[in-house]
Amino acid sequence: MMRKAVGCLVGAWLLASVGCADDGKKCGFGTTEKDGKCVADAVSCGAGEIDVDGKCLPVAFTCATGSTLNADGICVADLVCGNGTHADDGNCVPNELPTPDVTESLDPDGEVAIILPAAGGSLALGGVIDTPVDINEDGYSDADWDRFIFTAEAGTYLRITALSEGALLPAFRLMSAANDDTGWPRFMRWGLDTSSARSSREVYLPFAGEYILDISDYNHALRTLRHEPVLAVGGDDFTYVATLENLGEPNAVNAVTLPRIEEGTFDSGRLRFVRLDNLAPGSVTAAVFAADAHGEYNDVIGAFLVLDQTGQVIADNAAGGTSDSADVLLQGRPNVDYLMVIDHWAVLGSRRDYRISIHQPTLTDCDVGVCEGGEIPADDTNLYRWTLDEGDFLVVGAFVSPDAPYPGMVQLFDTDLKPISDDTILWDPAFFPVTLFKYADRPMTVYLWSHSYTGGPLPEYYVTHEIAATPELRYNQTNSNLPVHPMPEGQTFWPAGIDHFEANVGQLVFFYQLTPHDGSEYAWLGTDVECWTDFDCPGGSVCRPDLGRCGPLEFIMTSEMEQIGPVVDVNSWAFPDAYIFAPFAYISKTGHYLHWVTAGGYTPPDGTYDVYLRLKTPASIGKPSVGTPVGLQNQGLGGGSSFFTIEAEEMQWIDITVTPTPAISHLVPEIWIYNFGEATWDWVLYRWIPDAAAGQLGLVASFCNEEGGDCVDVSQPLTASYISPYAGRSVVMVMDAIDQAATLDTFNIEVTALPRPANDTCVDAEAITLESGVATVSASLAGASNSVSDLPAAIPDDSCYGFYGRGPERFYRLDLLEGETLTVDAAAEFGVVINILKGCELRTLGCVTEYTSGAFHQEYQVPTGGAGSYTLIVDSGATTGDVIDAAGEFELNVSVTND
Repeated sequence: MMRKAVGCLVGAWLLASVGCADDGKKCGFGTTEKDGKCVADAVSCGAGEIDVDGKCLPVAFTCATGSTLNADGICVADLVCGNGTHADDGNCVPNELPTPDVTESLDPDGEVAIILPAAGGSLALGGVIDTPVDINEDGYSDADWDRFIFTAEAGTYLRITALSEGALLPAFRLMSAANDDTGWPRFMRWGLDTSSARSSREVYLPFAGEYILDISDYNHALRTLRHEPVLAVGGDDFTYVATLENLGEPNAVNAVTLPRIEEGTFDSGRLRFVRLDNLAPGSVTAAVFAADAHGEYNDVIGAFLVLDQTGQVIADNAAGGTSDSADVLLQGRPNVDYLMVIDHWAVLGSRRDYRISIHQPTLTDCDVGVCEGGEIPADDTNLYRWTLDEGDFLVVGAFVSPDAPYPGMVQLFDTDLKPISDDTILWDPAFFPVTLFKYADRPMTVYLWSHSYTGGPLPEYYVTHEIAATPELRYNQTNSNLPVHPMPEGQTFWPAGIDHFEANVGQLVFFYQLTPHDGSEYAWLGTDVECWTDFDCPGGSVCRPDLGRCGPLEFIMTSEMEQIGPVVDVNSWAFPDAYIFAPFAYISKTGHYLHWVTAGGYTPPDGTYDVYLRLKTPASIGKPSVGTPVGLQNQGLGGGSSFFTIEAEEMQWIDITVTPTPAISHLVPEIWIYNFGEATWDWVLYRWIPDAAAGQLGLVASFCNEEGGDCVDVSQPLTASYISPYAGRSVVMVMDAIDQAATLDTFNIEVTALPRPANDTCVDAEAITLESGVATVSASLAGASNSVSDLPAAIPDDSCYGFYGRGPERFYRLDLLEGETLTVDAAAEFGVVINILKGCELRTLGCVTEYTSGAFHQEYQVPTGGAGSYTLIVDSGATTGDVIDAAGEFELNVSVTND
């Protein structure tokens, strides 16, 4: 009692508002007697406040970081649970996955077909990302991906949520089964989360058809997305359930007025839908997905998916990375409305904010206005417009200031706002100037769209441009006084003579008698210099045997600036610059083509030139088959040469025979064979890669009746052997080796398909019979095919190269015992590769050795446990330019000893 009385007395002295209820005394102001005690009156607090001892205190004020005020006004520590767990009654307990409706395929490479739920419904998929195994036996464990396939209607709107129990970081890839023209899926989206047992996002499917859902671990998905080597993970506890929810029709906001800014976050993977209705016909609307939302780069690879009111996909444009802006340009059309999906290709981290600017770009008509670049404010873009006549060639140079904080982006569009060029980054001109171009094969409008690389402001950028009105050439006549065209400043193209012509598919075009004329101030260098090689010619010129002196280069281009001529000699030491003059090219598609005359930086900007254009249509010989040759009779040498086209299967061996007629003839036949392809850089040199779809011709082989390395002056039949590297067309030229054929001299040409030998596949290998441990095999690769690509990849040992040749091969078989030594001595007149393989299925390779020609010696000892049937492969290698060189016989001397 004493302690109680003293306490009350002290309190009364300090606080006048404090009273005591003892002994019938009244409670002070703000208190009420309850159970014999004075307690604070109840207080009604507002939002964000809590009653603590009768006072309303802010929630944030009452507790320190890491604790939360509970309903009793007590600060308690926050409960933070680890990955794959959740809070339950104050404890972290493991997640329990729901039971799936459909489980993964039992086949590691299999797939499961599912049926999407109706709108408002859901479907749960389950499985395990298994322990990695080396499936393809390349020495590396392969990641497990579980695949589900389904069919969907265009406009299907889904949310996909993948959950795990903690070991797995679930991730998924959704893509269309159909590919585009480049071989990539028409549609693809990724669902990733860097550190969570939950990954979720929405997807809007633009196409009707089959889709593929692949589920795996985040580490697999991220490295696959980045095209990096995958460090595989997995195991029995890497379980998941992925739920597909059909969200039905999306809710879209209508962008009634422009500009419009859309801001948000992809934290939940939610998409945003914007309607762009009733855009004025001919107007241009742009949208830019800023990569630096709120002033810093985010972790979003943004994307715009745009469809019209019929569901037709107008654009599916994704950024190139997280520091890049996605963009789209739309044109107003009568009775056309657009649905824009603010989307993301993938989210790679925690910074998921986005900022979208939808606006009408600042438009400048370059036919009357000044188009030199300038400043682009935030949330805006620039659009330049040119009107081109047929035959006009527009060249644009663009770059940013060296002091620019970040790059810009430029892209060319045609009249209908279809992209002409790729979205191209603008750098400091000293680092990477940008040159864009468009040739007009008909009257058209061309737009240049410019904006910041990040989607923010672009303080300063520059544009230069020129329009070259290219003259049209006439066939079978000299075209005179053709002009050299200036080019824009800023390291674009050099000044050049540019003219155009029209040609039909299947024709050959030839350019003769190029005659450059000096300008009033500048001259073409070297036009009076005789030469043997390019080293004899002054800067900018090359040795032109057809002109008998040095002269400028001539190029034959498609209207898209793809080089199709001159023809290149793929076996020359100067390849890929070993051009054959006079320039000619094969026309693979009817349309407009360009002819360029240039001496590089030495081209006189005020110079002119004359050139003669000739047209030939090669005769089609057709396609031979074994036992059924094809050919043409009584052919002449018009203009000194005749051209033919032949068809063949891939790796088909054919013989081309030219027989002079009549019996008394002055024609000494020479055969040149060309195929289509392109020069490709391969490690340390260029190689000619044959491709039937390419536009450039390469001279791959030439033949004449030789004696001592020279063509003999005898009119007699000539046979050329050729292996077609692809299924398709090749070109054959026949001419007189010594230029003495008379006008009436004619010839017959026949193409024969050689039969394949019985042992040109591994399963049909011919048995080698040893007598006293030795055997000799003499044969030819004539008619053989290439089938080693069907065999397991080679594994070299310490003494071998470890690859197969590209040419034909023949297979031989012999049985070897453990400890025996196989010795092969061989001689061949062609580049030969010898492979020793155990059987046809096992990847245990004994040895692979390449020799260019002549004799060689190779030994192989059968290792412990290696007894069995071995295959000896005689394979054709390649010469310079990757031209198949297999027109020769070979001899093998085989011996087997047991030391």
